[in-house]
Amino acid sequence: ATFAVDNASGDLDGGGLYMTDALKALRITAGLDTPTASEVAHGDVAPLLSGARQPDGKISSADAVAILRKYVGLPSW
Repeated sequence: ATFAVDNASGDLDGGGLYMTDALKALRITAGLDTPTASEVAHGDVAPLLSGARQPDGKISSADAVAILRKYVGLPSW
């Protein structure tokens, strides 16, 4: 049997969800950092369609915005 584990929490480093996670996502988007497989698994949270995540296999600026929205307490996913 196989099953999928949903790890996408926005917490890229495993230390809790902080502003640094959104900043790391922006650095990845800008090409300044190369994401690890773990960072992609935890940070690929966008696009959001009707409030549900639709991961696309990469960390983009939409992911950074979604992570930031979740961090500041705005509706996210």
